Amino acid sequence: MTRRLTSRQDLPDDVQTELVFLLYSSLPQVAILAITVSAASLAFALATGGLVEAALGALASAATLCRVASIRRFKRTRTQDMTFRVARACGRTFGAMMVGTGICLALLALRAAAIDRLDFFILFFGIILSFCVGAATRSSVIPWIPVTTAYIMLIACIVALTRRPEFGCWFGGWFLILMLVAYAEACLHLEGTVIDKILARRAVAWTAAHDGLTGLPNRASFGTQLDRACRRPGGTGEPCAVLYLDLDRFKSVNDTMGHAAGDTLLARVADRLRQAIEGQASAYRLGGGEFAVLLEVDATPERARALASRIVAEVGRPYRLSGGSAEIGISVGIAHAPEVGADPQEVLNRADRALYAAKGGGRRRWIAADHPGALAA
Repeated sequence: MTRRLTSRQDLPDDVQTELVFLLYSSLPQVAILAITVSAASLAFALATGGLVEAALGALASAATLCRVASIRRFKRTRTQDMTFRVARACGRTFGAMMVGTGICLALLALRAAAIDRLDFFILFFGIILSFCVGAATRSSVIPWIPVTTAYIMLIACIVALTRRPEFGCWFGGWFLILMLVAYAEACLHLEGTVIDKILARRAVAWTAAHDGLTGLPNRASFGTQLDRACRRPGGTGEPCAVLYLDLDRFKSVNDTMGHAAGDTLLARVADRLRQAIEGQASAYRLGGGEFAVLLEVDATPERARALASRIVAEVGRPYRLSGGSAEIGISVGIAHAPEVGADPQEVLNRADRALYAAKGGGRRRWIAADHPGALAA
């Protein structure tokens, strides 16, 4: 049980960060709890007139109000500024404050039972049950938080009830033990449901943005990223380079070896493309035998041309397929923004014209958009 409650390392960092954001989406519920606890604590202190009751009430009120303030502060944090390390720390802070609130409520319930104020014990017991339900629905995305909090509060109630002589109280106290087991299982179930939905949504988003055959981002993703690169906010004017790629003699592989071999070849080309760019740029499959590479960091003409040369050499090596060996090449057209224009479509058109100039010039080569042959294409 402990391992299932605490093991979060198998999830990607961004999923764990999203779970923390879900934790901090409970402001209305936490605010209502803060008002309820503060009012009940004040009534308890006034009715008993004791310093212990007043101190416990002030502590409980402070704990719930701190939770409200923490959530309000967290909501001012922008999602893109939230690193995994910060999100993990925020999750632990949320858990510590929630457990602290549970301890305060447990002490209030125990104190009410100890001084034989059954009316206030019932009041705090009702708040505790409401707190447990709210915690399960809003905080079970990280299950150790609601489970630990509920165990602290409910065990205190069990102790108070089983020490009373009334059969109903004694029986109710032992019955709460079953609730402890059921509560933990409910939190784990809710956690799994939420995580499954997050992963399913991300899988759908990944499929919409990637090519299923090669695993590379698709044409839509390329268009979005190119538009972002060409229209950087603030008018920084930082250059980017587009390398438009098209396989040479790919159709002959499909015709002679079959489409299955062609699909395998495309996947191998994507692998070699990843190796050629070495994480220095982003590669995309646009469709058929067309690919693109977007260079955004240090996108000088020299660097773009060196990258194009590596791609031509790497992709042009022979391939071993199930139906035999295949030899293809690749042609590359290069265009730079903002040199050829700041409009993404214009940059792509210039790269496309350079690509077909490279194909017309003998294939298995690259040509930049400022080349005379590319200008005439």
